[in-house]
Amino acid sequence: MVSGFATCPGLFYATPAADGILSRVRIPGGIISSQQCRAIADIAEQHGGGYIDVTNRANLQVREIRTGINAEVLKYLQDMGLGSDNTVVDQIRNIMTSPTAGIDPQELIDTRPFVQSWDDYIAAHPALSGLSAKFSVCFDGGGIIQVCDRLNDIAFAAVLVNDNVYFRLYLSVGEKGQPPSDTGILLSPEDCLPVLAALTDVYLAYSHPTSKRRLRLRELLNTLGCENYLQEVEQRLPFSLLCSEIRKDLTPQPPSLVGKGEEILSSPCRRGVGGEVRYEISAYWHPSPTSARLILHWCRIASWPIGE
Repeated sequence: MVSGFATCPGLFYATPAADGILSRVRIPGGIISSQQCRAIADIAEQHGGGYIDVTNRANLQVREIRTGINAEVLKYLQDMGLGSDNTVVDQIRNIMTSPTAGIDPQELIDTRPFVQSWDDYIAAHPALSGLSAKFSVCFDGGGIIQVCDRLNDIAFAAVLVNDNVYFRLYLSVGEKGQPPSDTGILLSPEDCLPVLAALTDVYLAYSHPTSKRRLRLRELLNTLGCENYLQEVEQRLPFSLLCSEIRKDLTPQPPSLVGKGEEILSSPCRRGVGGEVRYEISAYWHPSPTSARLILHWCRIASWPIGE
């Protein structure tokens, strides 16, 4: 198992905090089964303060750990699907999606398969461990609860174009704390994973894995420029990313309109200009025979105690 201390909490390394050791369990897409919930609750009771924090990316934290979580317990969490089989990349499994994905009658597309595909890709590519542990990706299905305006490095937001579903590509650029910006690029669903792989490959090429502080994607884009970055991404793809056809409207849509449909004149591909904290949560359960989906609405600082 990976050891040592890091500023961004993880599962396979210890992170010191004022109240003891902090351990963060990545929950890709915020999707967790009832069995997994019970497993984390047991860990919190046996090793931590008896409660769990929910982060703004739907990851879970166990706090007040005094002696650390041993290798046997970590292996148990891996077997439960709560930790990557490839421990060196577990910390970059920050994958956000709409909390109602797959159960939202208004969504344009179910984004859960995209979450799983990207999680599998990360596990199969250990070189990605060179990226910042804060690196995060978002898939927004265009439903009732939208998340494309959340602070992620890369976001794919579903839109309806001439009765077909595409994803608008958003990248984190500009001042710290700004939501990701619409690049004006539209992608077919089957092109999302290859483009995401190329985006991270270029990002990794400019990163310094041995550096104590890892380069954030926003910092790279602010230095290199979005246009230069996307040109390098396109060179890694077997298809064109930056098309020359004129779009009717390249103005980024506000989050309230994303996914509500748009029209273009020709090709659906064009480039335009372009510490996690604890939150109060209101929640409700969407039960099924074997598990339950926890639907979260984030407001501001709070924790999620066991048993509530």
